[in-house]
Amino acid sequence: NENCVPDAQEISGGSAEDCNTNGIPDECDIASGFSDDHTANDVPDECENRELPGFLATLILREDRPLPGVEGQSIADLGIPVANNHRQVAFWADTSFREAICFWSAGSMALRVQQYDTAPGGQLFEAFPKELSLNDDGAIAFTATLSDGAVSGVFLSTPSGIVEVALHGDPVADVGGTMDFGPFGISTVAGVTNAGDVFFSTNI
Repeated sequence: NENCVPDAQEISGGSAEDCNTNGIPDECDIASGFSDDHTANDVPDECENRELPGFLATLILREDRPLPGVEGQSIADLGIPVANNHRQVAFWADTSFREAICFWSAGSMALRVQQYDTAPGGQLFEAFPKELSLNDDGAIAFTATLSDGAVSGVFLSTPSGIVEVALHGDPVADVGGTMDFGPFGISTVAGVTNAGDVFFSTNI
């Protein structure tokens, strides 16, 4: 805003608002066109709840905008969001660096897992599906392919970490004879119940 006071100082001192936590005063976001302000109330639209008939809508983020709380990453593509009964949301995103599974709760965004993060067992996550499942405890079930290209699996992301549920080639329990799980492609959808049980379909 060209007042010779550093933006960070204004924000930390409370003389400037930064509702979208991007380190830039809201008035500057609006003036530069970075944020819209269709209501002309000097509050960026992405920070406002919108009253719509029968429900309350909150804009979490949109494509070509920075990923809140993650410096240097903007959104190139978004998957299908899923929500639970606590108004938490999970979704796949393709950022300017890599794919990620994101979790939004109470106005705060977190990356639960990113492409090339280390998976349980030591391999790297290579690709994620665009469809996820989210339960009321904030656990996210998802499938992923791993770095060697021949292995895929079902995983559960919880607030405390990533759990491996099943891998391609694992033996199937409680089935007569010897049967193994087939591949879990990124088109395979896994689900998680509020009791924490994970379910999925695959060839054996």
